[in-house]
Amino acid sequence: MAKNVWTVLFGAAVLSSCSSEANDQSLKTRCGSPETYAGVSELLFDRIRERYDGDIKHINDLEKSLRLTVTEPVATQVLDDIGRVDCEGRATFKIPSPLFSTFGNREEITADIGYSVQDAADGKGKKYQLGGEDSLIAEIIAAAETQSATKKVGEPNVVAKPRADASVKGERTATTRTISGDDGYATVNSFYTSLGQGDGFAANSLIAPEKRKNANYQPQALSKFYGTMSEPLEIVEIKQLNSAEYVVDYYWRMDNKTCNGRSGVSLTSIEGRVYIENIRTINGC
Repeated sequence: MAKNVWTVLFGAAVLSSCSSEANDQSLKTRCGSPETYAGVSELLFDRIRERYDGDIKHINDLEKSLRLTVTEPVATQVLDDIGRVDCEGRATFKIPSPLFSTFGNREEITADIGYSVQDAADGKGKKYQLGGEDSLIAEIIAAAETQSATKKVGEPNVVAKPRADASVKGERTATTRTISGDDGYATVNSFYTSLGQGDGFAANSLIAPEKRKNANYQPQALSKFYGTMSEPLEIVEIKQLNSAEYVVDYYWRMDNKTCNGRSGVSLTSIEGRVYIENIRTINGC
């Protein structure tokens, strides 16, 4: 990878060769953890939204459908005084098959990037920096422009007509919020797909920010529970009650326990992005 990625990002900073400390497994884990990938991806899409002059909905939909990974992430520098680790690697977005045509029939997009992970000053959470992302931004914006001419991103909705009285115990209707069916479906589908993949960090990112610290939504706990199933969670059906309420049927198996589950999902819209506000288990699992 060309080292000018970090020269551009940090000015006069000079990359040191990988020291024994930088090669420590804990540092590699910090550069290559799902939490780091989620944080870098969020920063990338924030920059994409700043540059995109079309309907931001298309960027938000793509963000929900794409998952960032980094091939062979390497810790290149450690700044202990500020708690920062500098990393580099090849960023990859695998393209879901429904979006192949949106990305010119490509199965993935890649770029060599530099990024950093730093402990926040208040000790809560992490801060991220990113360099070398211009080609990814250009490709995702091009895909959004292509997508703007189509009806939606991803799989077709399985939609039930809104009803005034819920026929399944535990379901309820709610005050309609300004959330499009496509946006709502994409959020619900992405959340349960992430659970099926055992990716608690991706699932947590779809929860309303003020509720992400709820014990039920902690990313490590979600990854541990859903990532160790003998048969991972699989979506059976997603039904729409109204613009902000969905019912999800799903299946999973863990050892001798089998779940044919159903949950009610409430959505909320914050600054144009759709998040999960509440999940109610209907049948006990």
